[in-house]
Amino acid sequence: MNLHNFSDKQLMVLFRHGRAEAFDLLFARHRQKIFALCWRLTGRREDAEEALQETFLRVARAAPGYQPTAQWSTWLHRIAVNVCLNHHRRQTHAPQVISLDAARPSPTAHHGVVHDDPLDKIQAQETGLALQDALQTLPAPWRAAFVLRVFEDMGYSQIAQTLDIAPGTAKTHVHRARAALRRRLKPILQAPCGPTTNPKVLP
Repeated sequence: MNLHNFSDKQLMVLFRHGRAEAFDLLFARHRQKIFALCWRLTGRREDAEEALQETFLRVARAAPGYQPTAQWSTWLHRIAVNVCLNHHRRQTHAPQVISLDAARPSPTAHHGVVHDDPLDKIQAQETGLALQDALQTLPAPWRAAFVLRVFEDMGYSQIAQTLDIAPGTAKTHVHRARAALRRRLKPILQAPCGPTTNPKVLP
């Protein structure tokens, strides 16, 4: 049986019935994406790795009662966001600035843009890190909604389901997050070389 042809929901049902390899495949499919989500929400690679492990531990624990009704990716994202928000509440230290070494590979550094000039590449990295640092200054609900909207490409209804809030509230969170980020990143966005951030992030 080739499990790679199975959907996420089907794999979860198989895991619920004792097929451990189905869970391994789910982890392999979503590890990178969930790590990037956690990295943006927590601001630190170490915390993101911890949140990633905790997310899939909760998935495994939830398997016995899992019912394939809701969209699996929304369910997974909800778990990951809750893990990160709980982590944020436990944190007592101030957000740390992420070094280039700590951030590689940075989920926000390039946005699919190819930079032939080494200077452009450095500027893209610095802009990505500045955005990541600025994200950590946002209130947690704003940051979560913004990350899901911009980096996960979720609609407001899906964000609302993931965060368990009203769609209107999700839209308000994203709008306020954009405004706050624009203010904080204004010096970079107005730099002579122009912003290297994807224009859809802070229109």
